[in-house]
Amino acid sequence: MKNIFKSTLKKAIILFSLNILLYSCMMDQKIDSRILNILNKSNEKVFYFESQNDSLNLPFKTEDIYNDSLQLDFYSIVKDDSTTFSPRGTWENYLSKCSNNKLRIFVIRKSLIDKYGWKIVKSRELYNNKFVLNVSMMDQLNWNLTIK
Repeated sequence: MKNIFKSTLKKAIILFSLNILLYSCMMDQKIDSRILNILNKSNEKVFYFESQNDSLNLPFKTEDIYNDSLQLDFYSIVKDDSTTFSPRGTWENYLSKCSNNKLRIFVIRKSLIDKYGWKIVKSRELYNNKFVLNVSMMDQLNWNLTIK
């Protein structure tokens, strides 16, 4: 009976210690309440992609670009609608991993895709607009990025 009690007590102490360790790790993770609102005020559907550098890294595999009817609705905003973007953790931490501490947002209008198709848009890295933003720029925009 003593051995069962000792074994159970050891397990309880180990679990308690692990909980404290995990909780202390989570306390280091700050959560940022600032959210970038991206509003499409253009006259057509747009696609947007975030990048940490000046390369347009479209979020699909190379073999997918041969399907010119590919639709990425997760990254699209219809006319007069909006979406939000926020990193995990803080903006400052996220931007520290970006080239020159700035986020890039590339905007591709549906008409550009209709004209060239996804394959050419991807291979030539075509886009209509590129926004390069840091925290102070997003503050000036009041965290609202408007695509016109």
